[in-house]
Amino acid sequence: MKNAFLSMLIMAIAFASCTTTRVANLNSSNTKVQIFVSMLPEKAYQEIAYIQCDGGIFNTPQQLLKGLTKKADQLNADAIIKLKYDFQGIWPVASAVAIKYK
Repeated sequence: MKNAFLSMLIMAIAFASCTTTRVANLNSSNTKVQIFVSMLPEKAYQEIAYIQCDGGIFNTPQQLLKGLTKKADQLNADAIIKLKYDFQGIWPVASAVAIKYK
C-alpha cells in the first residue's frame, strides 16, 4: 500500500513538472493577410468579422493561425488584429478580428 502511494506521488510530481513550449511564426510569407497581436495597424480600417478556429488536443498554434489567416483571406480581409490563443478545457482555440483597410 505504501509503495502504491509512493508511486502515485512520484507520477503526480513528474506529470505536474512537464512543460511544452509552442511557437507560431507570425511572419509567414504563405499569406497576404497581415497579423497583429499586440499592436494595431496605423492605417484606417473597418472590422469585418470575428474569426475563431478550434482545434483538437494535438493542434499547434501554427495550425490554428493558418486556419485564421485562411478564413480571413476568404473574407478578403487585409489583416487580422487582436489575435488570441487560449484553451477551452483541453481544446486549443485561436481567435482574431478580420479587418479591411479603408
